[in-house]
Amino acid sequence: MEPSLSLLMTAPWTTMVVFTAVRLNLFTVIGDQSLTGNEIALKTDSDSAKLDPLLRSCTAMGLLENLDNRYRNSVFSLKYLVEGSATYVGDLIKLQGQEWIRWTDLPAIIQGGKTMPISLEDMHRTFIHAMNNLANLGEAEALAAAVDLWDCTRLVDVGGGAGSYSIRLCQKYPDLQVILLDRKETLQVTRDYVLKVSLQSRIILREADIEKDSYPDDVDAVLLSDVIYDAQIVRPVLQRVHECLKTGGKLIIRGYYADPAGIDTLFSRLFVLQELVFDPAQEVLTLPVLRQRVDEWGFQIVHLGQLTERSQILIARKI
Repeated sequence: MEPSLSLLMTAPWTTMVVFTAVRLNLFTVIGDQSLTGNEIALKTDSDSAKLDPLLRSCTAMGLLENLDNRYRNSVFSLKYLVEGSATYVGDLIKLQGQEWIRWTDLPAIIQGGKTMPISLEDMHRTFIHAMNNLANLGEAEALAAAVDLWDCTRLVDVGGGAGSYSIRLCQKYPDLQVILLDRKETLQVTRDYVLKVSLQSRIILREADIEKDSYPDDVDAVLLSDVIYDAQIVRPVLQRVHECLKTGGKLIIRGYYADPAGIDTLFSRLFVLQELVFDPAQEVLTLPVLRQRVDEWGFQIVHLGQLTERSQILIARKI
């Protein structure tokens, strides 16, 4: 049987969700009750806002059930993850969680003890290449199919990363020129991708701090793909987007946004937890808050919905 690509992509995240939930005694605390998120947070001595995406991820994985905003254990969790059950395996999972860090030594062990140091520059390059991997798994193609840019000649790709989406849009729209804004170290990677498809004359790379620097003005469209996840940076970015767009210009936002009041994807629920791991202080942006901020900055939303099994898309016009 072939492995599932979706499982392969989310396995590290789902593993850490189980480790964390068991370490917090989450399933034992719930037991055979039905509890609200706040009640569970109180019983596990947790921050309710940060616990919420963990509960939602457990629900998406089938470990919990949610009815009327009250959580209860699934049949599986009652059998294996509630302490006191004859088939409880929580201690084994806790042990594996404690041993998890040792598994990072496995490549060096297999290579005879060689160390594999990773610099911050290497980590950043890997991140940009990884985002290109995701784009090539249907995200860039889906975005190109979802937007109509036949009336656009200038697009700003804010925080464009590897340039995956700019490249696909330029391939579809032969009259489109893109100004891609990103950090210097990112653009060093972007340049290779752009040169590989011979689009260097149409995709202009420009170094910028997207929260502080102004964007090129009088443009037809702006793309924010995988850029705004911290609720604190939405305002400065949307302000600059509004200033640079022509009246009637298009704003395109694509990302992995959770929607607590709606139906979102397992990927987006897990993505929220990843964002918290890397910056616990941030307020991770949800789809309803994003929609509200876009409205506040003088845009009319013309489309909001699922783009792929992993992502959502918002398309708006500057009023």
